Amino acid sequence: PNPEGDSDADGLKDREEVDIGTDPHRADTDGDGIADGDERQAGSDPKDATSVPNFYLINEVMFQPSDGPQWVEVVNRSLTPIDVTGWDLVNTSGSVAVDFHEGSLPPGEYLVVNLGMSGPLRLSDALLLKDANGRVVDVVVWGSSAGNTVPSAAWLSGEFVSTQDFIAGESIGRDANVAD
Repeated sequence: PNPEGDSDADGLKDREEVDIGTDPHRADTDGDGIADGDERQAGSDPKDATSVPNFYLINEVMFQPSDGPQWVEVVNRSLTPIDVTGWDLVNTSGSVAVDFHEGSLPPGEYLVVNLGMSGPLRLSDALLLKDANGRVVDVVVWGSSAGNTVPSAAWLSGEFVSTQDFIAGESIGRDANVAD
């Protein structure tokens, strides 16, 4: 490796990779779909596939539209594309709202997922974003009783939004700088 170079274009110089024990020829040493440099920047361990930073999140949910379909907006806050092949959006009843068969979400990009006119989301529910390994990477909970139905393992990772006072026609949103 070239000590001052970045052979795998992951955002870490080769000498940094040697120092921390990551592979300077592999952009994603632990195979979790996130470049080593992005993981280091977020405080995650690029050698541990279970140490996943929350670069991707459920940014907005329209769970009870007054008119139109239910939808979910997902965002990639990292500096590199995130492979979402095999990822799922699942509600607390286990219904798969969406299975991302293949593809990637470019850095800084938003993806709006149409769940249809009679989508799976209820007035009191939770939506879990799971990666290809089945790990919950983000959760949004709304309604008075939905938190009781979220699997306990889900509370150990990701960011969480819990609301109780939303009504039909309102969406749950996180990023105030984004206009619909």
